[in-house]
Amino acid sequence: MVYLLLITFAGSILFSSYLIWQKLFDNCLTEAMKYRALNIVLLEYLVPWGWLKRSYEMLFTIFSGTKTVNGAGIQGTCLAAACLAEVPEAKRECWILEAGNSKWILLVGIVWGSGVITISAAKVVRYFYERRLILALTGECNDDSLEKMVKDLKEELGYKGQVKLLRIFGEKISLAIGVKEPTIILQETGSVREQNFVLRHEMLHTARRDAFLMLFLELLSCLHWFNPLIYILRRNFAFVKETSCDEWVIRRCTKEECTIYAKLITDSLRGQRRNLMIGSELGKDYRQAIRRVKLIMNRKEIGWLRKCAAVSCFVLLLAADSLTALLYPAFFL
Repeated sequence: MVYLLLITFAGSILFSSYLIWQKLFDNCLTEAMKYRALNIVLLEYLVPWGWLKRSYEMLFTIFSGTKTVNGAGIQGTCLAAACLAEVPEAKRECWILEAGNSKWILLVGIVWGSGVITISAAKVVRYFYERRLILALTGECNDDSLEKMVKDLKEELGYKGQVKLLRIFGEKISLAIGVKEPTIILQETGSVREQNFVLRHEMLHTARRDAFLMLFLELLSCLHWFNPLIYILRRNFAFVKETSCDEWVIRRCTKEECTIYAKLITDSLRGQRRNLMIGSELGKDYRQAIRRVKLIMNRKEIGWLRKCAAVSCFVLLLAADSLTALLYPAFFL
């Protein structure tokens, strides 16, 4: 539990820093940059900084010219008790405190474990129910022009895997699913141009393996269910995941083509009948749809110098967050 709390603490600090960084450098950031930064934040919620602890201790020892004392897992009151090892009363006090703490840690562990099991079971049931529901509404997509388009997109994106195309009937939903066997499900559109937009959007999701990242995010939300920031992170990641794809799709489009693409998004939202976990975390959120449309219609032209300044600031925030490695107990190593 100690490691889990330290990981969620470090992740929360980095995510909070990301939100501030995003606000301050909004005019210097593309949606793709935000997407990559959030990928690092996701990783921070799973991988502890503990492996850096010894390096930082050695570094601080060199600069301070003093010797560090390895606590060997002895913390707080127990460290004082270890220093007074010859005093029986101090030993007994340390044992009592350790026993009391163990009971609380056990209780917290039971509550946390119960939450993880319950939430995980609910998500798994919902996922397979929605997957079966979606596949029941789909049929084969036998369109040579779409197959050729997929082949060209794979070359453009440098994607080597196989992609299966399906058509969904009666729903205004397009999505990319599957980790082991990627599948793109396309909605029916009114024109070839609109179909091209939809396919390019979903193909980028597939090439970036966003389906795997969403499963990873669901795992994190189960492990860190007690942390309210994880739910804000889910919404932010779901939004940036879509807007970064929008940004790539329209990067060479004219104003007229951007208008068609934006209208396609709003029409799909109005025609959507279900909020699906598999599709998008955003669901039928019209405020987020309006934000997407504004970003599409007001494309940013950002110079490399401003991008470098924003990236440098985020790297500094990441380095500062890594100092939480010093909080890990010595026996982590």
